[in-house]
Amino acid sequence: MGPLIVKINETYFMIFSSASHGVHLAFTQRLGIEWKYIGTMISERRENPALFQHEGKWYMLIGTYDGD
Repeated sequence: MGPLIVKINETYFMIFSSASHGVHLAFTQRLGIEWKYIGTMISERRENPALFQHEGKWYMLIGTYDGD
């Protein structure tokens, strides 16, 4: 699964995983230009983040990575 991109106000956030290296976050204000890496959100073995908003709060679901 590719990176997940969401727009909040005027900023785009990209959440991406590398399975055995966790879930990471970057942002930009102009798509296609330069992404700025914020850091690791979750350092455990996780993959395929999904993000959604419900009643004004953001939630993230992620899968575990077992190496298979």
